[in-house]
Amino acid sequence: RTLHALDIPGGEMAVTLHNGPYDTIDETYTAIGAWIAESGYHIAGSPQEVYLREPGDEAPPLTEIRFPVVRE
Repeated sequence: RTLHALDIPGGEMAVTLHNGPYDTIDETYTAIGAWIAESGYHIAGSPQEVYLREPGDEAPPLTEIRFPVVRE
């Protein structure tokens, strides 16, 4: 396994949690996309997913979804 450091530019992020299986994560992406547009933001880059709980844990998967955003 190869590990390396990345520089991630700072800035505003729209962040939400998806609590449930990955086959329904598109609903959470739709919801955060709607919120971004309704709140006067534009998506400024690719989303990031942070896996807080993975399949196999006793509780359902928990995924943090982040979008870099800028104000209109």
